[in-house]
Amino acid sequence: LWLLRMTAVIPIGAVAGGLLLGKGGARPVVVIGLALVAVGLLLASNWGLDVGEPELTLHLALAGFGFGLVIAPILVQALSVVVTDYRATAASLVVVARMLGMTLGLAALSAWGVEQFHVLTAGLELPLPQPGEDSQALQARLVEYQAGLNSAVLSLFHNFLRVAGGVALVAILPALALRVRREEGGTGIPAA
Repeated sequence: LWLLRMTAVIPIGAVAGGLLLGKGGARPVVVIGLALVAVGLLLASNWGLDVGEPELTLHLALAGFGFGLVIAPILVQALSVVVTDYRATAASLVVVARMLGMTLGLAALSAWGVEQFHVLTAGLELPLPQPGEDSQALQARLVEYQAGLNSAVLSLFHNFLRVAGGVALVAILPALALRVRREEGGTGIPAA
């Protein structure tokens, strides 16, 4: 449910990105969006187990707004380089590329995450009851095991968020090369 804070703000960012696109073109909107994604994710990568409000909502909303900001400019970039007859195809290819990127990115992070989790938990022994062990000793081992698991999961999510934030920062480099053909009064939005 925590991630709803991020996904709920994506449509707001998308509308804002579309509005800002007409004022400054695609490049600044995409660069600002990617920077917000990176900042939000890198801030979230420092959360502890006791994270609460307002950090939780602020960091996730920042990343979500940034994700939303880049939607319209990327679509406009695709539409600006194709003839009118192929705009629907270009728009659908942008959606397919976005979905494919999310799918492959999640698959790569999941594979890496499983390996990292295995490495981080390799030293943990499952606290099964031992013959003759009293309940206090078992409880102490259970608490120690749970603390080890929590630490491993927290470290794993920190790594996920740092990698994702780093990818957003790297994506700023190609975004700096974005150009929109100026049509329809110089708005940067291609003519229909």
